[in-house]
Amino acid sequence: MAQVTLRDPEWQGYQLPPVCMRCGAEATVFKTKRFSWYPPWLNVLILAGLLPYAIIVAIMTKRMNVSVPLCGRHRFHWGGRVLLMVLPFFALIGLVVVLVAVTSGPGHRDRDMIATVIGLTLLAGFVGWLILLVVVSATTMRPTEIDDRSITLTGVAAAFRDAAEEYQAMLRQRNRRPRDWEEAEEEPAGRPEVEEMRKRFREADSFDRPRRARDDQIREP
Repeated sequence: MAQVTLRDPEWQGYQLPPVCMRCGAEATVFKTKRFSWYPPWLNVLILAGLLPYAIIVAIMTKRMNVSVPLCGRHRFHWGGRVLLMVLPFFALIGLVVVLVAVTSGPGHRDRDMIATVIGLTLLAGFVGWLILLVVVSATTMRPTEIDDRSITLTGVAAAFRDAAEEYQAMLRQRNRRPRDWEEAEEEPAGRPEVEEMRKRFREADSFDRPRRARDDQIREP
């Protein structure tokens, strides 16, 4: 898995290439994902109390919306992981209810043994759930930093990173185009640097037109 920095992804007209952010395959859908991030060192403040910690984290948290390209296999990347964490949690709650019912119910010769088995199962399940949380968190596409104009994501496919960086380079080239093109037009033909500039403009256009056509075909309504 790779890491990529997206600059100004909330600007109108910004559209990532149709490459699945998770695996690098051709994307079939774009989903708007609202990412949030706060500096990890804030977790130390939990020692000062849960309420002050929650207030400071809420103030310091930065958020950013990104239109994420995904393939059919990974279109539920975040929702599936939420279910993977929530369902075992409710199963543990169910075991707690059963344990309470067994220990507070009428006496039975096997009650202590049953309660012991349920308690050990509950303990093992809780440890397994904590391990699951760590694994899911480590394998989820998530931000490592958000500032006012950019977001850095980790856990993305290397193919997506390369496509996103190429697209952003093209955007920078296109944003400079009006001024540079006028300057190039004023220069006499035949100079190597002028011909190189015109070549870059033509390559930027040839990259941008097919991308926009593909985006129109696969964009989810």
